[in-house]
Amino acid sequence: MRRIAIAAFLFSIAVTTHAFAQSEGPHYFRITGVNKDDNVNVRRRPNADAKIVGKIPKDADGIKNLGCNRGGLTQKQWDKASAAKKKAAQRRTWCEVEHDGVKGWVSARFLAEGTSPAVPQQPEPPAPQVAVPPMQGVVPSFDCAKAEKNAEKLVCGDAGLATLDREVARLYALAADALNATPGFEQLLDTQRKWIEQRDTCFDHDCVAEMYVRRAHQLRTGYADARKPNEKSISFGPLVARCEGVPVPIAVSFVNAEPGYAYLEWADQFLVLPQVPSGSGARYEGSFASLATKGEDATIRLPNMTAEAACKLAPGG
Repeated sequence: MRRIAIAAFLFSIAVTTHAFAQSEGPHYFRITGVNKDDNVNVRRRPNADAKIVGKIPKDADGIKNLGCNRGGLTQKQWDKASAAKKKAAQRRTWCEVEHDGVKGWVSARFLAEGTSPAVPQQPEPPAPQVAVPPMQGVVPSFDCAKAEKNAEKLVCGDAGLATLDREVARLYALAADALNATPGFEQLLDTQRKWIEQRDTCFDHDCVAEMYVRRAHQLRTGYADARKPNEKSISFGPLVARCEGVPVPIAVSFVNAEPGYAYLEWADQFLVLPQVPSGSGARYEGSFASLATKGEDATIRLPNMTAEAACKLAPGG
């Protein structure tokens, strides 16, 4: 994140006239008519010039149909149209779809009636019931009416998590817009998809918050465009902390949600620390570790340390 619900209209390349005339049709598409070495672009809007937000493999099936735009024809116009006009409308038709964590628009000429995704043989463990109270004016980047996973429901029911979700969505959009149609875009898309899959395994608040804070750090570290100054930004970093008695530098990022969080990463380890009250500067504690900052000065205690170490913060990470 953008999730616009439109009236469902189903389209099948194999039986175009029949499917296009229906007001309802298949719930899922498959990809068709694509060269063996190509994938299908998913675009932000139903337009060939719109930005690419993802790609769907040439052999993909189980692509969820969110509705098509009928090529500019109403049902009445379609019923009266000649074969030539129907064929022209077919070429103009775009469908909003969802596949493997990506939502956007695909030209209908690449879509045919598909099958629903296979049901897992082993059912997932039952998720605890999560209440979804009013959001107090803060909403996440996705439509809570469509929230299915327990992690999504947690985000919809907590203003702090919703704030983290909006920040990660903002950082991802900055990186994606900068990489549009370049080789690095597919890698970004793949890491975002895998991150969503990992987030959706969370069943408690702390797990979800940790996933968002770590993803914010990853996006800021890996993509310069995500670090550009922006009045909407609530994240900062990465910085590098060099501490007395600590042989390796520590990468540090901050996310100023409610509560705030600090992210620390060193060697092959990382920590997410929530902010706690402090009389001066900012302080973060948790997991037998702590971070206190005041300007460029900081003190850090990692889990294997018996005391806090004096540190200096500098741009980097």
